[in-house]
Amino acid sequence: MAKYYNIKLTSGTSNGPYTIYYNSVSASNVATIVSLGTPASGLTYNDVYPNGINVSVPNFATSLYAYNTSCNDYRSFILPTPTPTPTPTTSPTPTSSPTPTSSPTPTPTPTPNCEFDVDLGVVTATPTPTPTPTIDCRFDVDLNVVTATPTPTPTSSPTPTPTSTPTPTETPTPTPTLDCTFDATFTETFGETPGEGAPCSSGMDVVFLVDNTGSMGTAIDGVKTSIASIASTIQTESNNNYRLGLVIFDEYTSQTVSNYSSKTAYTSLPSSQKYVNVGVGGKYQWITSVEMMQTNNQTSFTTQLNKLNTTNFPLGNGENYPEPSDMGVDLIGTSDKVGYEYFAGTFRSNVSKLIILITDATPGGNDDNYTATDITYINTLVTPLYNQNIKVLLMTTASTNALYTLATGTNGIVSSGFSGANIITAIQNICP
Repeated sequence: MAKYYNIKLTSGTSNGPYTIYYNSVSASNVATIVSLGTPASGLTYNDVYPNGINVSVPNFATSLYAYNTSCNDYRSFILPTPTPTPTPTTSPTPTSSPTPTSSPTPTPTPTPNCEFDVDLGVVTATPTPTPTPTIDCRFDVDLNVVTATPTPTPTSSPTPTPTSTPTPTETPTPTPTLDCTFDATFTETFGETPGEGAPCSSGMDVVFLVDNTGSMGTAIDGVKTSIASIASTIQTESNNNYRLGLVIFDEYTSQTVSNYSSKTAYTSLPSSQKYVNVGVGGKYQWITSVEMMQTNNQTSFTTQLNKLNTTNFPLGNGENYPEPSDMGVDLIGTSDKVGYEYFAGTFRSNVSKLIILITDATPGGNDDNYTATDITYINTLVTPLYNQNIKVLLMTTASTNALYTLATGTNGIVSSGFSGANIITAIQNICP
């Protein structure tokens, strides 16, 4: 068993690095990052602010420490412990009073004899003091002899030694003051057991990850047509406790120009929702969070979805056949990319968490080629998603590839199609 907590900075701008400890500040007592299964050490400011970081600690942990390594300072939190039911104690049998013993009569101390006599008949005469002789202070002075006082030899003044001008001391360069101001909160999250996600009826966080390349126009229009039915299914399964996110991906040979880079629908988005990866071979992967997860946001989600594949937000390029879908999953489900953590918003605890991936291509990573490197990359995503109970629902027409492993490895589903009906069926199957 473990305990789960979210550690978040609430004030200060210290860059850290930070380490989360439990019970004591010791290398053997480092908490574990829930999403990665790795030690919560070497954390940056962006790891712990503004969303904080979710960690797990052993069930026997009694305290937590957010430790700033650079400043050798920490903020601590005592974990609440249930008050144990006291065990009733029996009243002790009274003991009989002991029989008093008689006190011995003390032996009286004799009174000291303080009588004495003084003989007043003997008087000792005081001797007469010997008179002190008078001192003769008479004297004569012979005024006829005058001794000349010698003229003193003048003393020459020493020539002053010139004082050398001191060499000015260089003013030392002040050492910049280390920023050590910070404060933190510790919030229990009642984390879930990996692989045992919450039921859909407790709530749903759903992110649609959509291939926005030229071949996907029909598929995108199909989702747009069916979104009312898809949203209705999510509302029903979640007891109207849901959040929807929308992320798209495509690829270019430019870092600054895309088919939609000048469109208001794109330029109006915050920079934290626009990720352009500098790949290899002159390829750039464009991942965009068009709609962040918000509470019961069917209306705003539908508005954003309907912009896709229009003049307001044209389809993008794909360059070669593989597409950076794996990079999109990484951005949505982890905090790996500084400044782009949980790209569509942080998933809630104790709700069903889904990534619905819609694509007709194999994953291409950062080089627009599907190779063993991409397979390895995707395999590294399985564990952090599984540990967070984020399930991938793969809606695809592509042949078997590493994305299939990602879906099954996260307890998700693979569907050979991406029509509205396919998506609704997949949601219903994952929410029995």
